[in-house]
Amino acid sequence: MADSYPCPPCKPGAQSIAYGAETMIGLLIGKKNAPKFPARFEELHEMMDAAWARYTAKHCAGGKCTR
Repeated sequence: MADSYPCPPCKPGAQSIAYGAETMIGLLIGKKNAPKFPARFEELHEMMDAAWARYTAKHCAGGKCTR
């Protein structure tokens, strides 16, 4: 499904999410061929880090962090 994603600029991100998640699950359950898509797993990790940084910057803006 990620390979046929209809939005060209979004397609690499969709592929990273789909294949990166497949690799993550394979690693967590101990599959022998994991990591199956190591580059996509690294891309997923980078995307999650960037999203987390944006979330925490907005969430904690102005010293009002509730954590």
